[in-house]
Amino acid sequence: MKRLSLLVLLATCTILAGCVKYRVTLTNGQSFTVLGKPKLDKEQNVYHYKSGGQDQYVSRGRVVSIEPASDDSESTFKSSGH
Repeated sequence: MKRLSLLVLLATCTILAGCVKYRVTLTNGQSFTVLGKPKLDKEQNVYHYKSGGQDQYVSRGRVVSIEPASDDSESTFKSSGH
């Protein structure tokens, strides 16, 4: 029984870890939030992420930062006004 409880806890943590939001900030000041950390494709020199079930890419040179996002209720795309 303890082993089953441990497996359920581990599975829950794994699922929740995959749902972490990340804020991506671009060189033009725009930023957006994605589920899961974008992965760097070194061959193509782009960050790969999924948005709305679609594969998306952004050039590595356009990305200023990728940070865990806070749990506020901001929209998934926000312009800084610059």
